[in-house]
Amino acid sequence: TTDERNILIESVYSKLKDYCLKTYDVQFQYSDMRWGVQDIASNDHSTTDVCLKEVDRCCQLSLATNCVILISHRYGSRFIPSTISQKVFDELKNSVHDRTQSTIQLDTWYKLDKNPLEPIYILQPIDKILDNNQAGNWNAMQNEMLVLLRQLADTCFLEQKINQNERDDFFISVTAKEIYRAMENNRLTNQTNRMLCFIREISDIDTHMSEKDLSKYMDSDKEVEQLLNTLKLEIQNTLEPSNVKIHRVEWSNLKSKENYLQQFADDFYLSVKNQIDQCMQQQQIEVQKTLNDSLYVGVLEHALQYRTLVSRFYERNDILEKIKCFVQSSQELRPCVIYGDSGCGKSSIMAEVANKISNWYFNPLSVSIIIRFLGSTPFSSDICKPLLNIAQQIVKIYNICTFDIQDGDSNFLKTQLKRLMNLIPKDQNLVLLLDSIDQLQIDDYYCTWLPLCFPSNVKCIVSTIPKITNDDKDFDILNELKTLLNTDEFNDTRLFIEITKFDKNTASSTFNSWLNKGKRTLTSIQHQWIKNKIEKLWPLTPLVLSLIYDQTLHWHSYDQTIDKEFTAIKQTRKKHGDMLFSRSMRYIQLFGGVSENELEDVLSLDDDVLKSVFQHYLPPINVFRLPEVSVVDNLCVFKILIDHVTSLVGPPGDVRGF
Repeated sequence: TTDERNILIESVYSKLKDYCLKTYDVQFQYSDMRWGVQDIASNDHSTTDVCLKEVDRCCQLSLATNCVILISHRYGSRFIPSTISQKVFDELKNSVHDRTQSTIQLDTWYKLDKNPLEPIYILQPIDKILDNNQAGNWNAMQNEMLVLLRQLADTCFLEQKINQNERDDFFISVTAKEIYRAMENNRLTNQTNRMLCFIREISDIDTHMSEKDLSKYMDSDKEVEQLLNTLKLEIQNTLEPSNVKIHRVEWSNLKSKENYLQQFADDFYLSVKNQIDQCMQQQQIEVQKTLNDSLYVGVLEHALQYRTLVSRFYERNDILEKIKCFVQSSQELRPCVIYGDSGCGKSSIMAEVANKISNWYFNPLSVSIIIRFLGSTPFSSDICKPLLNIAQQIVKIYNICTFDIQDGDSNFLKTQLKRLMNLIPKDQNLVLLLDSIDQLQIDDYYCTWLPLCFPSNVKCIVSTIPKITNDDKDFDILNELKTLLNTDEFNDTRLFIEITKFDKNTASSTFNSWLNKGKRTLTSIQHQWIKNKIEKLWPLTPLVLSLIYDQTLHWHSYDQTIDKEFTAIKQTRKKHGDMLFSRSMRYIQLFGGVSENELEDVLSLDDDVLKSVFQHYLPPINVFRLPEVSVVDNLCVFKILIDHVTSLVGPPGDVRGF
């Protein structure tokens, strides 16, 4: 389907981008499962997983069309599974009566990994078994093993030792897996009307093509032909008839081919456009409200940040107990300050406080919580925006219709907020959490915008690093707060709570809790390595511990040695392509934060990056552009910066880009 993909890039995608932006003020993005996947994905057999994750992402994020199927006379490549559950693999092996070269190869290529609590057999990377001179033999070896696995799967299925899905995993193509995954995703959300299918039927495929060309366009295997027909039938039974377009073309007739491609492009554009119109009209009120309601957007952005942070929190009962004492103190009306160095877990603690604080009150239903992760979104670095947004949220929560919210400078907004909080019903409680005030603009470091006394039914907690250097100037934020709050030796420890780095026991307990949540374990050798690493780095921050844990996700129980470059980023660089990774990091650093679309635009202008991504196919040169799958899935820069690096270098300029 190269011709179809080319014409989509040349004449369709740009039109859809313009239409979406001008008509609905939303971005149109596309991902192509066959472009932009690095060679290493073939070496470690992760290609299928990369593509399926991208299908999931599209189904999850798209407001309209989330999957377009292009299908003709080929079923697609059928690869050997990269992982097989221990249960299935053992059943297959038990069905072997005679050990052959193929069964020996299975033992060579598949190794049991017991680190997941549900153990799996993992297909080994090609370069771990074969050297450069032997790598060309991989396809033949794969085919031999695949034939054997299919025979064994059929036997086990007939004997009811494995189910239909477990059997089919050895037979269906990558393309079919993607299609079935998309149909299942949309079936679960009742959104099958968001899929489109274009079927190309070449009428003269048998009579006007050489045998060599025929293999490019058609499968001759009867079994594969049956699988293809089954797939087409299921597509047509699942999708609405209007969403399935069948084009018939004479490939030997150049004019017919040109007409078909133009008709295909027109149909594609109109079909996607119509789905966009239908979906946007159905959601018009809700979407427009979302786009225009700055309060809704602000709350949503911080809620997503809260969900991310609270997911990997480990109990620090000593800290939470101190915060609980402050919250339950009816005499203390001043704000509480949580402070500590970068990466010590302040934001996670603030998120956990939001998660638990309702239960610290006699009537949990009386408690409303407002949390802001300052500096984490485009509009939260200037304190005026959060102060205005918080006032708007209070009006919404307590339905204070008589209060007229107005914009102004920080002093005006502080006064307005104080007046507004006095209108909160006395039988209701409000908790205000302001995380990372060190990420505000320089003028806000002096904290003159912060109310110093709150009503008895309002508790305020802020967090910060003690000192920060900005524009070559040192700012002692903690000392400014102590001066403003007029603290003494007694209430200093009650109002100012220090977050220290992990001790060895806490670090070990936290690490083990993450393993339990991830349903994983480690070998004794790996546990000892982690223990030694913790002792070597002690005292260490939750950030560093989190980085260590993430690296162990790639460890297997059969690994005998630990990567000496454990904390290095070389594995990530290799996985996602040296050129793409290094240039992405460089552009992000130069811009000081950039959105996903902006990064995609810049990378698409970099010839070196494009050549590294399009290793096996070059699209039309006049519209040469980086494929979405390279930026979003195959580039992990965004995840790294969200989960880890932000804590060290500060938030990016646009949360949507990271």
